[in-house]
Amino acid sequence: MQITLTELRRTPGHALDRVRAGHEVVVTEAGVPMFRMVPVDRPTRYAELVARGAIRPPVHARDPLEIRAASLAAWDATGE
Repeated sequence: MQITLTELRRTPGHALDRVRAGHEVVVTEAGVPMFRMVPVDRPTRYAELVARGAIRPPVHARDPLEIRAASLAAWDATGE
């Protein structure tokens, strides 16, 4: 939902009701988005994508140094 800054000043309760219901409210001024109001407990974009099945979290979290060491070892083994 988008509302103007003037609307927010006149009727803040309407925007707050939308946020409490779990919706995002974008406040604009002269048609330019200024800020967003979102519920605090709203899941992150990452969590939303995982929940929808659009992405999968990694099976194993690995340390970048461990990955680099394994890559270098494989490179040495092939002689390339």
